[in-house]
Amino acid sequence: MAFMIRQGALALVVLGLALAVRFVVVRRPELGWACQVADGAPWWCPLRSGLIAALDFGALGWISLAAGVCALAGGGRRVTSAAMLAGTAGLVLSAAGASAAGLILGTLRSLRLDRPACQDGETG
Repeated sequence: MAFMIRQGALALVVLGLALAVRFVVVRRPELGWACQVADGAPWWCPLRSGLIAALDFGALGWISLAAGVCALAGGGRRVTSAAMLAGTAGLVLSAAGASAAGLILGTLRSLRLDRPACQDGETG
C-alpha cells in the first residue's frame, strides 16, 4: 500500500509540473511571437521548439506505453513508476491515447507489486 500512496503523491507532483509546462511554456502566445523574430530570437527558442515537436509526436505517450508493457511483463518498481508518471504527464501534454494505456498498465502492475506475498498453502 505504501508504494501506491507514494506513486499517487508523485503523480500529483508530475501533474502539477505538466500543467505548468503546458500553460507557461507551450501555450503562451507571447513566447511564440518572441521566437518568430528573424534576428535576435531568444536563446531558448530552439529548446521550446524541440519540446513542442516532441510533445506533438507523442513522445510521453510512447514512453508510457513502452514502460507499461515492460512493467506488465515483469518489470520492477522503477519501470512501473516510469509508466505511471510518464502516463500522467502525457495525459496533460497532448498524448492522451498511449499515455492512458501506459498509465493503466503501470497501475495494474503496481497493484500486483503492492500485494502481500502468499503464505505456505495459500493461493492467489
